[in-house]
Amino acid sequence: MQRIVMMAILLISGAVSAQDGPKILPGKSPPREIQVKVQPLLNDLRKSLLVRDEKSAKKACDRIVDAMGPWAGNPEAAPHYYDPIEKEQPNSKAVWKLWQELDRRTRREALWVTVPDGDPNRMRIGLRGAGRPVIAFAILSSLKADTKKEYVGLVRAGADYLLKVQRKDGLFPFPDLRRRHPLFGPMVEKLLRRKPEALIDGWIVDDLNGDQQYDNGICGVALVEAYEVTKEKAYLESAQRACNWAMERPLSTNWNYNAFSVWLLARYARAGGRKEYLDAAVEMLKVGVLPGQMKNGRWFDPHNARLVYHGIIVRGMLEVYRALDEDHEFRESLRGSLTRALDHAATQIQKNGASSNSTTTEIFSRALTIFGPNKQWETALNINVNAGLKVLQDRRAPNVGIYLADYLHYMKASGKGPSADLSGSPSNKSVHRSRIGPRVRFAHQHLISNLFRVRPFLIP
Repeated sequence: MQRIVMMAILLISGAVSAQDGPKILPGKSPPREIQVKVQPLLNDLRKSLLVRDEKSAKKACDRIVDAMGPWAGNPEAAPHYYDPIEKEQPNSKAVWKLWQELDRRTRREALWVTVPDGDPNRMRIGLRGAGRPVIAFAILSSLKADTKKEYVGLVRAGADYLLKVQRKDGLFPFPDLRRRHPLFGPMVEKLLRRKPEALIDGWIVDDLNGDQQYDNGICGVALVEAYEVTKEKAYLESAQRACNWAMERPLSTNWNYNAFSVWLLARYARAGGRKEYLDAAVEMLKVGVLPGQMKNGRWFDPHNARLVYHGIIVRGMLEVYRALDEDHEFRESLRGSLTRALDHAATQIQKNGASSNSTTTEIFSRALTIFGPNKQWETALNINVNAGLKVLQDRRAPNVGIYLADYLHYMKASGKGPSADLSGSPSNKSVHRSRIGPRVRFAHQHLISNLFRVRPFLIP
């Protein structure tokens, strides 16, 4: 336990400082005396999460924020912003051109294409490499009648693949990437030193701090989306098993990991009409996510203070909001938390430029679809997408990736642009070397180094 606490405090180093300590900058470490103050408070928070006590978790977080002082909410790494800042509505034809480039690459690199037999020993990425494309293709299947059949076929291919690799306990596991991935290999080795039993038949089936919620959440949601477009009950049943696995797991000290399960539980509840799963999502959100949010809308710990993880958290919150009845007692409070979170992200983007424009494009697109027009959010979304369009000419531009599908859906729902000219869809053309270049992959792949951490100390 002492080692876990000390490692947690080291990570807090990006977020704590004394008044007369070093200048507060992203990635800066706090003075030792602040770390010492935080140590017992972290233990209190862990105990609260273990028993799922909302009030004590919030109390522990408030005390941590007080101890951190002005370093609360300081991200562990400096954001990368893209210049120029272009606030006008993106050109819809350029948006669809970018999607077609991404579509071609996604079809080639989806996990069911690169590793069709589902052998974990041949994988170079987790099952998110199937789940995210399924979600994107499901969105695209609803946008244009003449491409619906093709996209539904892609959804089925990905969903059937996920059915094959799901464990009997419901988990979508993570492949053993030792000696096959420069980052994940050492991480898996570290996990297996502590939990050698976590490796079964080439799959990692356990974690140290809720890491498995990431791929499990994405894949479970992908199966729900597959059910929505195909009405195949096997997909919904698979998603339910993933939910059951998630409900039995302890809450993580990493808010965004819990948010993956919140997203899954709420999405399944909305599709399956199962109140008990929505109740579980609400409880997990109240205890395992919201206590870490500060009044300004940001999460206090340095990891989740980064926009990419901020977006992951907000996505789960939005899904719960959509699933709640209009008269639900939690709905108004949740909307307030969402508004603060979205406003904070929008302000940061408008002031500095596009950053982490994968998950933030996703949440602004979804929030505007749910809540309706909001000038601040629309401007931030425009900045993100305009910067993402530059990737066709500038490889330094931020990558929206297949999260662009959410923006396409928002365009159609809001009437912001034409529903698209997808005639001559990518699969019917000769597959050529993408002009985007090798740098562009699924947006989640360039975030991989932070999204699957087999470490015991993820903050708070």
